[in-house]
Amino acid sequence: MNKERKTNLRVGIVGVLAFILMIWIFGWAKNFSLSSDSLKLHIRFDSVAGLEEGDVVSINGVRKGFVETIRIKDDGVYVIAVLDNDTKLKADASFSVVMLDLMGGKKVEIDQGTSETLLDLKDIHNGKFGGDVSAAITALSSVQTDIIDIVKEVKTSLSAINRIISDSSIAEKLSVSLSKLNSALDETRNLIRNNKDDLNTLLTSTTSMTDNVNKFLTKNDEVINENLKNLDILMKNTNQITDKIKTMIEEIQGKRNNLGKIIYDDEMLTKLQTTLDNFNELAKQINSQLKGDGIKVDADIF
Repeated sequence: MNKERKTNLRVGIVGVLAFILMIWIFGWAKNFSLSSDSLKLHIRFDSVAGLEEGDVVSINGVRKGFVETIRIKDDGVYVIAVLDNDTKLKADASFSVVMLDLMGGKKVEIDQGTSETLLDLKDIHNGKFGGDVSAAITALSSVQTDIIDIVKEVKTSLSAINRIISDSSIAEKLSVSLSKLNSALDETRNLIRNNKDDLNTLLTSTTSMTDNVNKFLTKNDEVINENLKNLDILMKNTNQITDKIKTMIEEIQGKRNNLGKIIYDDEMLTKLQTTLDNFNELAKQINSQLKGDGIKVDADIF
């Protein structure tokens, strides 16, 4: 009797442990947790490409949570990820949906970031779709027509090249051109070979002349710099003189000096002309008196 009780007790204990183990495995697989200390992260994606609720969320490749909910809104797909309570994300963390395996599974991959500031979990953060095999196939399908056109053009070009090569007259002309090119190269080599000494002399002379120029510049460096400074001063003085001449011309044209008033002031010109006319008249009278009886002076001195 005691044996049966012990056996039943053992079976019961094993059954309870098996049930607890099964519940734990099921909860781990389905991301169930009895703890309420988890963190929630809100992420917006333009597309999640097959991501499902319960899929893995990993940080730098380490599984740290799961996708709780996925909601579609007008401006994108909103994902709520549940993370372990010991998770610490930086303000520059990035979020992306990537392939979990070759079978097409998806997960949310988080790059933890390196900023000294922690991420604000109350905000909604933007994520991106990292691409997968299906996306690559879709992209390839979108350019399939272009690839076919390119292949056709390549085939057409190769056919044209084959026709040109197979044409005996073109091949003969091409052979003649290559022969002439070889002859020109041979003549060039012979020219260089025959004038090797002259070329060496020319190069030596050029090197020597360059050295002499460098020595001259080094020797007269101070003089050249002084001349350049004097030239710079001369240019500045020339600019000042030019500015003064320009200012004087503007003053003359604006009647702001005596010369301008004389040249551009009509009243001044009239008075000057009248003065000249009076002076001429006086000169005529003096001249006529000198030719006649002399200058008559009628003055009451005392």
